[in-house]
Amino acid sequence: DYSGPRDFLNEKNARLVHWTETPVNPGDYPYTQGSRWAEPSIKSAVIKLHEAYTLHSPKRTEWIRETGSQFSIERLALKYRPILKSYVT
Repeated sequence: DYSGPRDFLNEKNARLVHWTETPVNPGDYPYTQGSRWAEPSIKSAVIKLHEAYTLHSPKRTEWIRETGSQFSIERLALKYRPILKSYVT
């Protein structure tokens, strides 16, 4: 439930894990001075994995179909056209 995956994951199509914002320590990653990290909650992850495992098949199929429709050429064009145009103008 953090950063890039939020572009395509939401409460309707994913089991989002709670997190706590923590600082990235010097030496953890290159060029990260002042960066923050999303530390996942283990308890939340266990709960979400259990929910996903026990999810009934028809609901899972519905979520897969809905998520896939988010990535049609038409939907992606509508989403990214204004962003790409902002670089040109």
